[in-house]
Amino acid sequence: VGGDEDLPRLTDWKIEMNPRQEYVDPIRMHYSYAGGVEGNSIVQWFRQIVGDEIGKCSEDEYEEMIVKDNSWYQPYIEDINKRIKLQLTPVRTDGVHGPTYQHIIEPLTLPFRLQEDVTRCAQEFKSRGANFLLAQVDLMDPNLPPRNLRIVCVDKQLKVRNADNDKTEIKTKLAPGCVEVTAHEEIQRLFTAVFPASKTQTTPVTYHFLADSVRSRDIIVLTLRALSKSEV
Repeated sequence: VGGDEDLPRLTDWKIEMNPRQEYVDPIRMHYSYAGGVEGNSIVQWFRQIVGDEIGKCSEDEYEEMIVKDNSWYQPYIEDINKRIKLQLTPVRTDGVHGPTYQHIIEPLTLPFRLQEDVTRCAQEFKSRGANFLLAQVDLMDPNLPPRNLRIVCVDKQLKVRNADNDKTEIKTKLAPGCVEVTAHEEIQRLFTAVFPASKTQTTPVTYHFLADSVRSRDIIVLTLRALSKSEV
């Protein structure tokens, strides 16, 4: 009967990531295995679950994430202020499991310069007006050509306008809850904007937008969130 030295185990493992915990860089995992020939070791990535209160997270509740390559994960904007947990269970070719190793990464942060850009954009929207030029896409029919639309702030209203003829498609008062935005994890430049029902529209209206870049997408999402949480 073999001893503990025969059990699958890690002799070393390390996590590489942004030194300031910023979400913009990948999180990579490296390890050294011992204890016979390695089989299909189990690597799992988890994201901390947000609680009912805005901005509050449960320290003990996580949801498992599906990653294409289990040796690394690219965080995105929805990971800000959340912990990332990594679990690794070494497995030998005969199916014997070793102990499960765990590492919890402290809440990811927003780069300072990105926060500056968001603050500036939000102020411009509120003061003298600004707009974001975006491509609207149909997720149900990717073959449809995108439409060029603008999200505009004028007269303390948030509007979606056709960029070709400047016709307003939807408008809502700039106030808390005026729009709900969610970044897409797999399609990196994509985000969804949901405008709630109001006096001028009986049902919520949903748009799927593509920005020019991931950074632009993130600035737009954070700016719209800031506007939807503040009083004008």
